[in-house]
Parts: sequence; C-alpha cells; structure tokens
Amino acid sequence: MIKNLLFFIAVLFCSQNMQSQKRSSVPEGTKTSQTERTHKKKGVKYHTITIHNRCAETISVAALYVDSDGSKKVAGWFVVEPNAKEDIGVKTYEHLIYLHAESSKGSVWDGSLDPENQIEAPVFDKSFEYSMDQISYLDKDSAEWVSFFSSDIPSNLRNYTLPFTCK
Repeated sequence: MIKNLLFFIAVLFCSQNMQSQKRSSVPEGTKTSQTERTHKKKGVKYHTITIHNRCAETISVAALYVDSDGSKKVAGWFVVEPNAKEDIGVKTYEHLIYLHAESSKGSVWDGSLDPENQIEAPVFDKSFEYSMDQISYLDKDSAEWVSFFSSDIPSNLRNYTLPFTCK
C-alpha cells in the first residue's frame, strides 16, 4: 500500500511539474507564432491584400491563404462596391493567395480556367472564417464547395492590389 501511495505521489508531482513548465509568462492572446517570430527576425514583412473592383456591379470575395501565424485560413465574404478598392484584412507572409469571387449579376471568378492550380474549399452564405484544420467540424449542409484561383504576389510588394474586371 505504501508503495502504491509513493507511486501516486510521484505521478502527481511529475504531472504538476510538467504543467508548470508549459506555462508561459506571456498573457494568452499576446503570443506570437513561431512563423511570425522567424519572419520578424529576418525583417520580412507581411503582404496585405486589396481588391480593386473595376466592375459596375458589387463583388463578393472569399480568400484562402496562409495567415501570419502559419495556419491555412479561408475567409469571406469581403464585399467590394462597384469601381472601388477595399483592403480585405488578409495578412500573409506567403507569395501565393487563392481567391473566389462572385458578382451581384452572376459573374464568377474561380479556378476553372486553370485547373492545375486551383484549390477547392467550402464557402457559406454569410460571412465566415475558418482554419483548414477545422474543415471536418464545419456544417456541411450549409456549405458549398467552390474552386479558388491562385494569384502570385510579387515579393517586393507589401500592399498587393488585385483587379477584378467584368466582361
């Protein structure tokens, strides 16, 4: 019995010690990711994405990108009024972003013109944002799978503007 009690105390002590080692003095929510710290050390700045709607109709844009914390995110709908520019709030260190857009009059910009470089992901009727590792938890009944086209961000541009033109 004493042997079992000593074993229990040892396990309890080890578990308490491991938990205290995992704790950080940095308050939750202010931590920076390893990706972000690495890029900051190298002096790399993230890219911001601006949509330039050259159409006479409103467009709604969804974006698939690697966030500044290194996770793959899908977010939408970013609504851009006719003949306007809108920073969609995406920040990425990567040089590749995927987009899907739909206009109020039925025009669609997707990956169908370049099937080798398209990616498919679910979008929703209302505003959304999720990480690709959460995809199995999404409400599949309210999701629509669409294709996204790729856009290469020039490495020398910090503020990348992508024009959308209606036919």
